[in-house]
Amino acid sequence: LGEHASQFVGYDQHDSHELAAYLLDALHEDTNLILKKPYVEKPEKKDDETDDQAAQRAWEAHLKRENSHMVEIFVGLFKTRVECPHSHCGRVSTTFDPCMYLPVPIPGATDRTMKLTFVPVDPNKQRLELQVTVSRTANIEGLRAKIVETVNKTMAKNGDSSYGTIHDDDICLADMFKNKVWRWYHDLNECVDTIRESDVTFAYELRPVAEIHEET
Repeated sequence: LGEHASQFVGYDQHDSHELAAYLLDALHEDTNLILKKPYVEKPEKKDDETDDQAAQRAWEAHLKRENSHMVEIFVGLFKTRVECPHSHCGRVSTTFDPCMYLPVPIPGATDRTMKLTFVPVDPNKQRLELQVTVSRTANIEGLRAKIVETVNKTMAKNGDSSYGTIHDDDICLADMFKNKVWRWYHDLNECVDTIRESDVTFAYELRPVAEIHEET
């Protein structure tokens, strides 16, 4: 394979999608019955056409340039609809574009599961070892909310009301190193990606601000 495609030379790891796309495209080009490809304008759905009619016309136009067993087996049509955002325009363009592969997101690929320790404000209560799942694009504020949700659900499930109801503002996150606080996560907009998998994260429960104000 490396003799025909230099990007696959050697024993390094390669993207499977890139390999599949290259093989399908190469097989198609070698078996394409159209040797001299004519110029064909991209068809657009007409106002008096149904989706089926417009798709059939787009497919026939595609076969004028690309016609092989690979096309018969692997190629389909992807519908695209674009509408002008201006209310006075009303222009709508609907096309059917050939596609050999359709990328789809893998469930959970954009999430990460983090292990951390929840420390109650009451020293007589036990710490809780938690696992929370958040988006990789989440910030510290979102992580804090997820921790509160997890703690409250865990307590409700176990029938333990001694912890009370915990609120987002009552949580402060810290990065621990050798049993000491290395840094506090003060910036609530900081991305959780700054927290590495090897980091030891503690979530400390604080006394509610309203309770402190009442005492003063």
